[in-house]
Amino acid sequence: MTAEKAGSLVSFRGALPLLIGALLGVRAGAQDSIGKRLDAQAPPAAAADLRPRFARDEILVRYKAGLGATSAAVLEVEASRGLTRKGANASIGVHRYRLPDGLPVADALRDLRRNPAVESVEPNWIYYLDAVPNDPFYDNYQANPTDLQRWYFAGIGGDTNLHAEPAWDLTTGRSDVVIAMVDSGIDLDHPDLAANIWTNPGEVPGNGVDDDGNGFADDMNGWDFRGDDNNPNPDLGDGIDNDGVGGPDSNTFHGTFSASCAGAVSNNGVGAAGAAWGCRLMAVKIFTDDGGAFVSDIADAITYAAANGAEVINMSFGGGFSSTVQTAVNFAWSQGAVQCASAGNGNSSSTQFPASLAHVISVGASDSGSIFGGGSGDIDGRASFSQFGTSAVDVVAPGDDLVGAAVLSVADGNPGAPAYFIASGTSFSCPLVSGLAALVISRARDLASTIDNDSVETILQTTAVDMPDDPNDVPNAGAAWDNHGRVDFLAAVQAVQGGGPPNSPPVANAGPDQSGVTGQVLTFDGTGSSDPDGDPLTYLWDFGDGSPTGSGAVVTHAYGTANTYTVTLTVHDGQANDADTASVTITSPPSGGPRLLFASSGTQTYPGLGSAADEDVVARDLGSGAFSLEFDGSDVGLAGASIDGFCRLSDGDLLFSFTAALSIPGLVGGPGGSTTADDSDIVRFTPSALGPNTAGIFTFHFDGSDVGLTSSSEDVDAIALDASGNLLLSTSGNASAAGASGEDEDLLRFTATGLGANTSGSFSIFFDGSDVGLTSSSEDIDAAFLASDGRLYLSTTGSFSVTGASGADEDLLRFTPTSTGSTTAGTFDLFLDGSAVGIPTTANLTAAFIDG
Repeated sequence: MTAEKAGSLVSFRGALPLLIGALLGVRAGAQDSIGKRLDAQAPPAAAADLRPRFARDEILVRYKAGLGATSAAVLEVEASRGLTRKGANASIGVHRYRLPDGLPVADALRDLRRNPAVESVEPNWIYYLDAVPNDPFYDNYQANPTDLQRWYFAGIGGDTNLHAEPAWDLTTGRSDVVIAMVDSGIDLDHPDLAANIWTNPGEVPGNGVDDDGNGFADDMNGWDFRGDDNNPNPDLGDGIDNDGVGGPDSNTFHGTFSASCAGAVSNNGVGAAGAAWGCRLMAVKIFTDDGGAFVSDIADAITYAAANGAEVINMSFGGGFSSTVQTAVNFAWSQGAVQCASAGNGNSSSTQFPASLAHVISVGASDSGSIFGGGSGDIDGRASFSQFGTSAVDVVAPGDDLVGAAVLSVADGNPGAPAYFIASGTSFSCPLVSGLAALVISRARDLASTIDNDSVETILQTTAVDMPDDPNDVPNAGAAWDNHGRVDFLAAVQAVQGGGPPNSPPVANAGPDQSGVTGQVLTFDGTGSSDPDGDPLTYLWDFGDGSPTGSGAVVTHAYGTANTYTVTLTVHDGQANDADTASVTITSPPSGGPRLLFASSGTQTYPGLGSAADEDVVARDLGSGAFSLEFDGSDVGLAGASIDGFCRLSDGDLLFSFTAALSIPGLVGGPGGSTTADDSDIVRFTPSALGPNTAGIFTFHFDGSDVGLTSSSEDVDAIALDASGNLLLSTSGNASAAGASGEDEDLLRFTATGLGANTSGSFSIFFDGSDVGLTSSSEDIDAAFLASDGRLYLSTTGSFSVTGASGADEDLLRFTPTSTGSTTAGTFDLFLDGSAVGIPTTANLTAAFIDG
């Protein structure tokens, strides 16, 4: 197939549509502003991200089953706490409230999470888009006429990259397959998109009536959930960088560009090609020209798209875990939607949500082959910004130096004019995969066969091409950086049943129902699955708890929370799929006994749990011996941090200190509005969720510099509480503060008269380590916990030897006092031999707490 384009004549093999000779929206000198590419190197230190992480006056509540909006229990919760209704999502049962003036969100969380009528409560989190443009691109591309898109759709030389051209010879998508773009809106009149914009068949335009009864009047092309109206065009902005990230009006182009990647009109003599250029694009807007989107709007957008017929939902944004978004994703999956989300641009293995939720395909980015864009040419390598690894990524697609349709903002000049940009990010690799999902669905309909969303996900993952380890990426992400691999359009389309020789579908067998306790490693055996034709099978396991999927005939998994889970095994024979489920009932360990919560230095591996980093808190059940993850620091912005002290308050909040100063995303109440906590400070974490998907709010709790902890030896490296709730602190070296001085084997009691950004109070000696034999440099206190019976549990920075006990830094001493203070006396015994119970000898316990 050949195509003539305005201003030039270029021929490409296959169905690839070409670019026009002069791009729309020309701006003088724009080409000169294209930045020089920086190849693999250590990324510069990132500036503190001061953007808000949640709405400061809102809360999201889901009530227990059976409690409607007019039930007495719900009305009592609202009236007694002064909650004002702002909206509700009936599909998932989530209520959005405005809080009374002056009530902190953290206080509302602490209160409502204990209310028997409440199933879940969380802040109205704010998610952010996963890209900003590299540079505007408007004209003078003719020097590399085949470079702009063909390198990723058709490859370079013998490397076919997405392998799209021959796939397009089988299908370019169908007009009855809809891709919902949950984003910053789509320029509905863009000449490269207008013909592919979804039109609601049940709505009469402009009559002000909800003709189809879906709850949205005149939603002809989608809905604007940020503005609550029927105009999902992008906001063109004000020329101001309102959020301090990405430049002024940096969101305006994003949704239009993403939509172009997924489904720009092609073979029309205009602009660029989209992945599924025969499908339709539903505009579902949640972002304005700058800043983030509330998870309440995100959940409403997801459920709207699914309820109004979107077969594919694209989500090129992310943030921390949200139970509200998880519930919306589960609803969309139940409606049959395939959901794709960007893995994130953090250049790490940390998970991002919604990408890492079950029933969502997480998309990372491979590198650039664009000569014009200054790409490396290593199209099999990892894009320098992309998340990586099996926890963060399911598949990858090109995401660096892509070309797409855009609309100009006020900051660009000529606002509202159509244009084309070069941009990079997992935001844009994601819609390529969404487009491929739409092609797979289209191919199935062409062949008069049915295909469900799980089967589409399986096809995309099992036909992906594994990429080699990229030796040039920094940090090196290893051979599994791309997980299942880079998607292959042709292989995926050909895998649709009916697309090849007659095939008998496989039969999945997930094995028997199982039961266990939290932290126990369970084995799931799918070897009972079979294929009538003897075709080799691939296996995909969904464990039902929102954790990353597993692959292989036999897999293991441990659950962190007591509940009943449905495990789904999907098998694929190259053309057809089958799924089977097993029920897993997880209970708390039978002992019902106490748990040791602890942090340790470095990344360590624990039996039945796997690895935990030094920003995590691990729990060990002291009765059953099972390990589980209590707190995942990377979920809440602490990746790379090291916990130096930890304890839990009676209301369930957590206190933390860290080994070095760090900026904590969304930290509330810091001095002068700062989000930085120093190593002599303590922050308070109010959780809305704990375990593998940790979420919550950080509040500044204790400013060490206000009360004399200012030298490098006065860093807080152990936190405990006395019976009155006063802080007990150990420092990394000698300390001299208001009222007392001590050494690193001592514990100081802090009696507060004020906490937070203006901390005040006085210190006294609570425990003098030298009085009871802690005298060597390796016997400095590194972790402390005071039990209700007055006994003190301690870990040290190295080996210890005192009367009654000796051990190493992974062990826990117990001290039974006969007196405390400046004349400490008592006896020691060894409470926990870490190495004997599965704590590695390389682990230095840096914090400890015993509950129960």
